[in-house]
Amino acid sequence: MKKLLTFLLIGTMFGCGVINLNKTVKKDCTTKKECCKKDKMVEDIKTSQTFKPKFDVDGATCGTSPTVNANSVQFGTANSDGAGRVVSQQGYKSITQIRAKADFSHLTSNFVVSTFYMVNNPTNPSLQPKGSDYCDAGGNNPQWNCQEVDFFETNKNVVFQHTMHIGDGSSSAPQNYQISYSTTQDTCFTDLTPKQGLVSWGGIKLSDPVDIIIDLDSNGMTVTFSQDTISTVVYKMGPGFDGSTFDDDQIKRWEQGRQQGYWLVLSQWQDLKGPWAPGSKQNLYNWSCSFGNLCGASEGNYFKVYDIEVDAESIIKE
Repeated sequence: MKKLLTFLLIGTMFGCGVINLNKTVKKDCTTKKECCKKDKMVEDIKTSQTFKPKFDVDGATCGTSPTVNANSVQFGTANSDGAGRVVSQQGYKSITQIRAKADFSHLTSNFVVSTFYMVNNPTNPSLQPKGSDYCDAGGNNPQWNCQEVDFFETNKNVVFQHTMHIGDGSSSAPQNYQISYSTTQDTCFTDLTPKQGLVSWGGIKLSDPVDIIIDLDSNGMTVTFSQDTISTVVYKMGPGFDGSTFDDDQIKRWEQGRQQGYWLVLSQWQDLKGPWAPGSKQNLYNWSCSFGNLCGASEGNYFKVYDIEVDAESIIKE
């Protein structure tokens, strides 16, 4: 009995079962921090549920309205462009993974941006970011200081930017971004050579669907593109294209937002006033090439993200 009480006392003092007096069980962690992290990972797996999100169309600025079919979304058709935005009907707390397939093969216009991302409103997490309540890290409703995490933003179907916007300041909030590219054969894009923050897809074909896995935890985001036997990490939170990363306070803000909940968003748009598209500020675009015209193209520039699934603790409730 004395030995048992001693074991219970030490276990209570140190937590997470680091101390094992009789050494009958071998753990694959040796410190309290390691063991607690592993126990938390097991807890996340136990409490996670899989959701198939549905989406609301949040307006179409030109062309065909986005097509929503359960947990699949398409912008445009073979005969018409489709600028606009869709927002998930539910927000999700403590997301651990998002899975989807994407067809990028029909993105044929330079400087047309197609996106898949999520936003958190720290002021009112249960408010669906739709219509006049839409917010992001680009300056929309900046008073709410919304957080934005971009799984991908495209320039045509060649250069992709993957970004975490975390912290205070709305459009001037700290960000960590990395860039990936699908091919080096398009002459409108230059200097596509692997280096810090610039990743090649490694042979993934644009002609075939791409599997996308987004892993999320308290340390940030990892985005993986895969196809058949090829698997490429196109983003992992860390030193980005310009060497940027986050400090401890910003990482804490990220985890607070993840626990509050994020809403999924997809869109297709074009900025010709800036102009801006992934790679344009990093001298990866050949400026002698003309821009596509999203709202006036003679043929469709379209893409589809489908079979979207979310692993999360729960939905956001009002």
